[in-house]
Amino acid sequence: PTNSNLFRWGKTKSQLCPLCQANQTNKHVLSNCSSVAALDRYTKRHNKILTLIVNSLKLDKRQDCAIYADIKIDEIHPISIVFESLRPDIAIIYGDTIEVLEITVCHETNLAQSKAYKINKYEENLKANLKDNFKHYNLIINTFEISPIGLFNKFNLNSINISWTDSFIKNLNLTAVASSYNIYCERNNM
Repeated sequence: PTNSNLFRWGKTKSQLCPLCQANQTNKHVLSNCSSVAALDRYTKRHNKILTLIVNSLKLDKRQDCAIYADIKIDEIHPISIVFESLRPDIAIIYGDTIEVLEITVCHETNLAQSKAYKINKYEENLKANLKDNFKHYNLIINTFEISPIGLFNKFNLNSINISWTDSFIKNLNLTAVASSYNIYCERNNM
C-alpha cells in the first residue's frame, strides 16, 4: 500500500511521498526516494551487502592478495589508501594489478543501466584517481548489481575465486530483502 496505490484505491488524498513529494510507488520507495532519510536507509542496505561480500572475500582470498574496502572491517585496509577521492566499494591488489568491485543496489528494472553507468563512471576516472604509488598498476573494473528483492547476476573476479555457495547466495538474498523490508516499513518516516 504505497501512496500511489492507496490514492488509486481511494484510500488517501495524495499519491505523493511525504518525504520528497515524488509519486510514491514501490520502485520509488525501495530505490529512488531522494530524501535524506531514505538515502541513509539505502546506504545502510548497501553497506550490509558490502560487508557480507567483503567477509566472503576474506575467506576465499589468496595469500598474495590484499583487500581494500570502503567500509571498516577487521583485517581490511581502507580504500582511501589506494584512491584520491573516488571510492569504489572494493579493491583487491595482487601483483601489479588492482581489481575493483563496485556494488549497486538498484531496482530490478535498472540492473543493466546501473552496470553501464558504473562502468562508464569508473573507466573514465578511476585510473586517474589512483594515488601516486599505485598509478603504475593495471586496473580491472567489475560491477555487481543486486535488486532490493535479492535478484542478481553472479560476478567473477580474476584475483579471488568466490565461493558461490547456497549459504552465501541465501545470505545475499536475505540481506537485500530484510533491508528492503525495513526501508518499506519506514517509507513515510524521517
